[in-house]
Amino acid sequence: MVPVPRPVRRGHEVGFITALRLSFYPDVDFGFQGGLKRLDYPDAGLNALRLGADFKVAAARVRSGSPVDLAFGAGLGVDTGDNLSVLTMGPNAIASRAYPAGTSGVIEPYASLGLAYASINTATKDDTGIQWPFRLGAEYRFSPDLRFMMEVREAWGVHYGDQGAFSIGTTFGF
Repeated sequence: MVPVPRPVRRGHEVGFITALRLSFYPDVDFGFQGGLKRLDYPDAGLNALRLGADFKVAAARVRSGSPVDLAFGAGLGVDTGDNLSVLTMGPNAIASRAYPAGTSGVIEPYASLGLAYASINTATKDDTGIQWPFRLGAEYRFSPDLRFMMEVREAWGVHYGDQGAFSIGTTFGF
């Protein structure tokens, strides 16, 4: 008799996040993120508060002759809830290029690779190590004050929850 492996039960996360991006100097910006999420996994059903901050500096621009816009930055993220504490921090690189779409729109595909320190403490897991988050997405700018984005994320290494994620969102100017 050959043992049949049991299927891996994966859960899901649903949440809402808001962000504020600021820039006081050309080619340098920083941001703050905050939100709530619900994690439904086989070992836990949790509510969590997510807070984060990041900055990035443009290293190359298409308008200066580079084939892509290239930026380097770093981020810090904290997820906290009942029996849940996740800290991630580290540098990342982002490459993108904007293309005209229609009369006033712009579509900007991007890719990002990071190297993050991750510390995870839950009721069933206590782990610290390195995480390699990779993001691939696109942002469509209808106007300077209205943007739509779509992103796929994959994380290798130490993580809690799903390795992959799919996100959609909008940005409104104020």
